[in-house]
Amino acid sequence: MPTINNAMGENASGAATSSDGNLTSIKVGYADGPLNVAGATEQQKAAAVGNYKTSTLGASYNIGVA
Repeated sequence: MPTINNAMGENASGAATSSDGNLTSIKVGYADGPLNVAGATEQQKAAAVGNYKTSTLGASYNIGVA
């Protein structure tokens, strides 16, 4: 099931950097039996250093050894 997040920055709405700090992300995952896979991407607005994006991908498999 996908997860979508949105966060608003803390600057005043009339400021030139009013969208600074805004963040949007989405995560999608799959889990069934021993397999678990997930991927996510995020974008954040930052006036001082420019907008940036990050992405992650992870997976695990339980081979049943205790």
